[in-house]
Parts: sequence; C-alpha cells; structure tokens
Amino acid sequence: MDLLTKVVASNPHFIRCIKPNDQKLPNVCNREKIKQQLLYAGVLETARIRREGYSVRLIFKEFLKRYRMLVFAWEETLVPTAETCRTLLQMLKLEGWLMGRTKVFLKYFLMDHLSKLVTELTHAVTIVQAAVRGWLGRRHYLNYCRLRSHCAVIIQKG
Repeated sequence: MDLLTKVVASNPHFIRCIKPNDQKLPNVCNREKIKQQLLYAGVLETARIRREGYSVRLIFKEFLKRYRMLVFAWEETLVPTAETCRTLLQMLKLEGWLMGRTKVFLKYFLMDHLSKLVTELTHAVTIVQAAVRGWLGRRHYLNYCRLRSHCAVIIQKG
C-alpha cells in the first residue's frame, strides 16, 4: 500500500511545532517569534474565545443540520452561511453567541437551551404523528368492517 492510500484511508492529525528561535540553539527563547507562530496557528484566537466562555463551536452546516427545524420550514433550501445561522439565532431571540468566518460559537447554556427546544419539538411531532396514525388506523378498520358486512350481505343474497 502506498503512502497516499494510507493517508486517505486514515484520519491524520497534524501537529504544528513551535520553533523557539531561528538559530536552533538550546535554552534560547525568542518571545516575539513564539507569539507570531501562535497567532498564525490560531491558538491565541482559540484561547480568547474559550476564555470568553464560548465552549461550543459548530461549523455552519452542522449547526443548521441540528437546529434548522426550530425556525425554518422543512422544504426550505438553506445555504450554510453566517447570515442563515445569524437569522436562526435572532428569530429565536437568543443571546450568548458569536459568529465566526466558518463557525458559530455558543456558550454552554445556549447549547443546552437549543437541545431542549429540539427535544420539545420532537416530542410534539411524535404526539401529532401518533394521533394521525391512530385516526388512519381507525378509519381503515371502519372501512374494513363496512366492506366485510357488505360482503356478508352479498353472500347471503347469493
């Protein structure tokens, strides 16, 4: 098996190494060089977001997949963009979120609240489905009974 096939078949994780100095000298640390590398790697931005309490990070597509049913119609075609996610959160009148370039950042309590709303909606849909299925079953049974009694009358006449 060649290297490319192995890489495609696995889920590789890349580790970004931070170089302490350009001269490769031991026990020498260039603070500006390290800060610049952390900034470019996105570590400082991630630390800032975590420090502010936005512990949940979902890409737009995943966010809409989980929570679209709370606001949008099922047949409505949605493009996973920041504006669509912002509209969803604003229509629910929620606070405690930030919008990034590719992700929605939520505080932990907001994720719990959204999950609770989805659970309540799912429960309501299940109750409606049970009622409709019960009604359809009764209707089918009554039609069956009418047909059976009608057939019995025809057989008795015969």
